[in-house]
Amino acid sequence: MLRTLLACLLLVLGVAPQSAEQATTSRPIDEAESVFAVYLENAGGGPGDPKEWPALVLAVWADGHVVWSEDHLNGGPPYRASDIDPARFVALLSAFERDGLFELKDTLHFGPDSVSTVVLVKSGARTTRLQSWHEQPEVGGKIVGLQGGLFGLDGRRRLDVLREASAEWLFFRFVWSETRQRLAALVPCGGTPVSGRATMHAGEVTWLEEAMSAPTDNSAPR
Repeated sequence: MLRTLLACLLLVLGVAPQSAEQATTSRPIDEAESVFAVYLENAGGGPGDPKEWPALVLAVWADGHVVWSEDHLNGGPPYRASDIDPARFVALLSAFERDGLFELKDTLHFGPDSVSTVVLVKSGARTTRLQSWHEQPEVGGKIVGLQGGLFGLDGRRRLDVLREASAEWLFFRFVWSETRQRLAALVPCGGTPVSGRATMHAGEVTWLEEAMSAPTDNSAPR
């Protein structure tokens, strides 16, 4: 009875009741047929409530739907969403295939109790996953990420240290940076603010986007 009265009151106020299924759209990321995504994982070394992880930076699905964080480095809310021509997704996917991105093995560079960034490119059964912890620590200018871990610069210049790094590590960083830039170029200008969050269950990341109700004009005469 109370639920019925509440529904009637909402209708009188011009607010349409929505079910949980109607209010939230679920879009798989790791389990999507085709997707580009960047998100942060916390293995125990980052601040904040564990429920806030993973922190989505951006996700682009084959139908052209794009969701991105206003913080392109750390991810998390606030988020925006928009749609692009799906042909742009196909064109970038073709470029990745032509370049041989899918021939690379998954490359993971991070330690225990750390925050790391995942760059995921997936098309059907073909998946390339790059994961590293070097981006966030290097921002402060005191740390450099190398193949063997994170090291203090101790007065040295980051590029001088990287100049002496292994060819394998420099190749990884080149692929990482180029892929990140290509994905970021798909993000359109503007977009619409959206409320949502990324969730992880059994190691699979999913984006849950909450519907934002349009304002109701109650000023019209009845």
